[in-house]
Amino acid sequence: ESNTLKEAKHQLENHNYEDAITILSQIINEDSNNDEARAMYIQARKMLNSEKYESNNDIKRAINELDDIVNISNGS
Repeated sequence: ESNTLKEAKHQLENHNYEDAITILSQIINEDSNNDEARAMYIQARKMLNSEKYESNNDIKRAINELDDIVNISNGS
């Protein structure tokens, strides 16, 4: 596991989703077959969306995003 991927995990686990997305995008651009980075990217996007929906009191959509995360393989 690369240091870059570890940093992306760290950002994701600390709820710094935009930073995680930036790092994961770089990893995916360098290695489009990196399934773990791709799964974490999707997870970060969905968490960011969920937070946005929650702040707009769209709880149903926020929950739908969170439900999708549960089904992601290789996520953090």
